[in-house]
Amino acid sequence: KSRSPVQESNAFAIFDEPRCRGSDLKLKRNAVALLTLGPGMCKDKLMQAAGRMRQLERGQKLIIAGGKTVWDEIRRCSEGDRKTRFRKSSVGPKKVLAWAMNNTVSATAKGIPSWADQGIFFNATLGNPELSVLDENTSLSHFYGRPLEQRTVADAAISSRNFHLQRRGDAAMKDEAKIMIERIQSRSEILGRDFHVSSSAADEECERELELEIEEEEEIEVEIPRKVPRIESDWNYRAIFEANSPNQLSIESIALPKVISQLATEQLGKLHWSSNVFVTQNFLNTVADTMHLEDSSQCHYLRIVDAAVYFKDGGELLLVSEREADHILPLFWERVNDRLNCTFLHHASLRRWADSSGRGKMMLSLPPTTTSSFLGRSTVRCDDDMIASMQLFAGETMYGIQTRRDALKRILFCKKRASSGMSITEASGNPDEIVAMRGSLEHFAYSDLEKVCEEIACDLTALLAAGASGH
Repeated sequence: KSRSPVQESNAFAIFDEPRCRGSDLKLKRNAVALLTLGPGMCKDKLMQAAGRMRQLERGQKLIIAGGKTVWDEIRRCSEGDRKTRFRKSSVGPKKVLAWAMNNTVSATAKGIPSWADQGIFFNATLGNPELSVLDENTSLSHFYGRPLEQRTVADAAISSRNFHLQRRGDAAMKDEAKIMIERIQSRSEILGRDFHVSSSAADEECERELELEIEEEEEIEVEIPRKVPRIESDWNYRAIFEANSPNQLSIESIALPKVISQLATEQLGKLHWSSNVFVTQNFLNTVADTMHLEDSSQCHYLRIVDAAVYFKDGGELLLVSEREADHILPLFWERVNDRLNCTFLHHASLRRWADSSGRGKMMLSLPPTTTSSFLGRSTVRCDDDMIASMQLFAGETMYGIQTRRDALKRILFCKKRASSGMSITEASGNPDEIVAMRGSLEHFAYSDLEKVCEEIACDLTALLAAGASGH
């Protein structure tokens, strides 16, 4: 840094984890640092990172940031087993420090069995160097044959003591070694009384490997059984130009509220889904052995919300499958210059057009040709309730404009759902479940959908408070 043309006080400094120890820069007195938290972060890492700001109490500031899982861990640590209400509790520096200390205690407790084993091994072999060499066992059954078991730190120390003393046999042991072993066991019982560790017959390296495998298994999603795809049935696709509503087509069209009530949980079925959105039977039934709506396993095999036909007279939208779209699209090209009562469009295109308040053309990408204006010269007047219902059914979590978020709130809000002890998502009818069905649950945190759920939870809390006070 002595050869740099930029002074330390004018530099934008990044301290990664290794450089948070022993690296010092003379930053400005009013410098602001962003400290990032990670799962299981201990006190030493936290304090070393914060210590890069040498003048915290004299003008320098610290902003602490972390992912949603970290903040949830901090809240659970500070609130214990108490069930959180609708509004999330605030997290301050004291709670962050308490969380880091709790992680430090847990990490220290996990190290006690190794400390006890090494101490007992040293004293048990003191004066008998031939016992310092352990018997080599390379069999897989020895390393991986027994499952990991949860036991207290004190029990782990007792097992180590019994193992090493059994190896020693009747050989004489010095008094100071006996006293030290008893002290190690006593200290392990005191410090590790309330802590549990995973242990097996394997050595330390294999135990770490098995623990890592368990952590990875917990993150893997549940495997969905393989199904046989259902063969779609053809229908008179040209009839869409003569129909004024999806109900007038030869193929069965099912309204979205009925679809949700059959596919998902009872709470999702009670949401105020738009009754102007329909799906074809081909769109809904995707696998051969789930032909009926009553089979809830269909929720694992939902089609992507993409192609649709909009009927101008009734303002209704019909979602179609990819195969149906392949048959319908050429028919619209044949009538591209005609005045039609319906429009072929895509969900993403419709959403972007509606987000711009309809000021631009609704674009439909047709690879490998250039983009073209939407097919069929009819006017599309999709209200926000309809588009919000489609977005939610598609598992989307971001809603571009305020009127769309207001429509989403109307879909989710229900006064009858107000009760004490409900979580944020339960207060809104568990919309995160439809997001999970689409495999997009990781997008729920900090999204527009989560914010709307929080608003509804707060509104229901206010209604409960008003009811309790008699107003």
